[in-house]
Amino acid sequence: MTKTLKVKDPFLRLDLGDVFERTENGDYVASVTEDFTNNSEDGKVYTTKYHASFGISEDYAKQMIEDGYLEEVPDTNDKKFVNIFDEIDGLINHYSKQLNDVKTSDAHPAVMREEETVYTNLLTVLNHLKSLKK
Repeated sequence: MTKTLKVKDPFLRLDLGDVFERTENGDYVASVTEDFTNNSEDGKVYTTKYHASFGISEDYAKQMIEDGYLEEVPDTNDKKFVNIFDEIDGLINHYSKQLNDVKTSDAHPAVMREEETVYTNLLTVLNHLKSLKK
């Protein structure tokens, strides 16, 4: 299971979007803090604070997911590896095509020069970055 679980259907004092975080022992804990402000008859303002922590076991968390109360939040560290040089090659191909399209377009000459300068500069930078690959 993921490190973070999000409340999908409110229960207890937990609202939609509140989160449970996995602890070192594998349980999940959510904390809630609410402020209440009351105006008294004499014009004074009183503020009270409510704080609660909710802990559940991993097995109970699985059951809460099955019942539709919680959902797993994908870990951001699970992102697929991207080779930067493959990305650079893709951008070089893309901007080369854009540059060729500009050269063959029938746009205003000043606009064409500006676009050509932009794409040429982008390609210069990308080719330099690609040259750093050893």
